[in-house]
Amino acid sequence: MIKKIKEMMIPKNPKIYKLCFTVFLCLLIPFIIVRYNINLNDVKVLGDDFLITLITGLLSLSVATIALLYPTINSIKQSFKEFPKQKEALLNKLLNNCIKEIKDDTFLIFKFLVFVILISIFYSMDIPNITWNIKIISKSQIYWYSKLSSLNLCVLAIYDVIKTIFIILTAEYTKY
Repeated sequence: MIKKIKEMMIPKNPKIYKLCFTVFLCLLIPFIIVRYNINLNDVKVLGDDFLITLITGLLSLSVATIALLYPTINSIKQSFKEFPKQKEALLNKLLNNCIKEIKDDTFLIFKFLVFVILISIFYSMDIPNITWNIKIISKSQIYWYSKLSSLNLCVLAIYDVIKTIFIILTAEYTKY
């Protein structure tokens, strides 16, 4: 019984381990930087204006990618009709998964953009009668950690978009 539970809990796909490890690193590295570096005010990449502009640029790149890929995707789907029905269905499923991945990454970047804007607004606000009573980590450390983590995860999402673009382009120029 315990063996069956372990089999259900532990994923069999090694890609999941790689993804979890990568996300863990994207969250751990900012924590170490924030925890052991007191002054991050001088880092221009983490400035509110620059970071919001950078994430907006990444979001624009991702949206432009989707717009430019639709004609390519149409021609790929037309070429799939040459194959037997079972293989055509499999290739369409693969292509639809790629499109879904790009859309998910684009929405993730958008969510990080909204998050960074909100973090920037709330950090500069001083709300009366609310105090920061957590002794382990300060309000500014949470602020810098949030910004660094958001930047890392946005870069990871753009990497995923680029990787998926190359999968789609390879599908267009490779005969199966």
